[in-house]
Amino acid sequence: MSTDQQEEDSTAHPRAASQLIGHSAAEQALLAAHESGRLHHGWLIAGPRGIGKASLAYRFARYLLNDAQPKAAAGLFADDAAESGLEVDSESHVFRQVAAGSHPDLLAIERGFDPRRKRWREEIVVGDVREMGGFLSLTPAMGGWRVVIVDAADEMNRNAANAILKLLEEPPSRAIVLLVSHHPGRLLPTIRSRCRQLLLQPLSDQQVSDLLATARPDIDGSEHAALVTLGNGSIGQAITLADAGGIAVYQQMIDVLADAPRFDTRRLYKLADDWSRSPRDGNGGVFDMATAMLLDWLEQVIRAAAGGPPLRPIIDQEADIAARLLGRHNVVEWLDRYAAIDGLFRRGKAVNLDKRQMILSAFFKLTE
Repeated sequence: MSTDQQEEDSTAHPRAASQLIGHSAAEQALLAAHESGRLHHGWLIAGPRGIGKASLAYRFARYLLNDAQPKAAAGLFADDAAESGLEVDSESHVFRQVAAGSHPDLLAIERGFDPRRKRWREEIVVGDVREMGGFLSLTPAMGGWRVVIVDAADEMNRNAANAILKLLEEPPSRAIVLLVSHHPGRLLPTIRSRCRQLLLQPLSDQQVSDLLATARPDIDGSEHAALVTLGNGSIGQAITLADAGGIAVYQQMIDVLADAPRFDTRRLYKLADDWSRSPRDGNGGVFDMATAMLLDWLEQVIRAAAGGPPLRPIIDQEADIAARLLGRHNVVEWLDRYAAIDGLFRRGKAVNLDKRQMILSAFFKLTE
């Protein structure tokens, strides 16, 4: 299952998204690279979760695949292409094939399903990328490009990353690999060096608000405003929080942090129980959402302390809590604690550690 399927838009897979908001400069960069006749074989599309990275990757894939179609299907005039950017008619055969995941010249690599554990894997493993070499070596079925989208590249384990690296080192002609990445710094340096990097910026609050109003029109004003703030420039995150009771989880987190540095044991252990309960959707559930929320809050607090943008609280007591926690350590020490908690969650998920214990350990690291 694509990470963007659950995090960038819970209503549709990015391969079926007909519109892209807020990334016209990135579209034009890809369009210019294609029109130059020297299109690089590897692209790293990076940025925060849920802002449209996978949607852009599929949008560019459709554009490339449509390039092999007769001009009557692709658009007769160059001016039309310039005005529409990478847009392909949603009624076209190429668009429908990509949306259905059935285009013969497009391969999507995502985390596979583990039949033994009956759940989605936490990583992209080498088995998930095994067919990529054979796919890229084939002549394009439609006479144009062969396109591979990896979503998300940060989820590749070492063996999978090395397998893709070999293909990036010796790319076939008329083949392109699009790597979607939430955390490009976690990728092998050799992978980054063999790709052109395209960094997408978070959406504006107004863009998130407009998209959220369209996707979830039944949400009232105060909840809508809180979700926009918590979305932090990501429509995917805002929708995920809306659908999974994110505001209640956030309130629970702030209530526990309000007791720091001496946590209320009953309240903390209830939080750990709630956050570690069985996933609602078989693919991360409350744990992923809640731990990402904790890390996002810590990042905002640390950035504010380092002279960056101020904390954007949605609950009155947040500023006081942040000040009390920050008063115990300097910014560098807080960066170390953030890195330790982030690493705890990432490594713990990779080896299937007890989620409840990871959560407790993370909160204790805040005050130890």
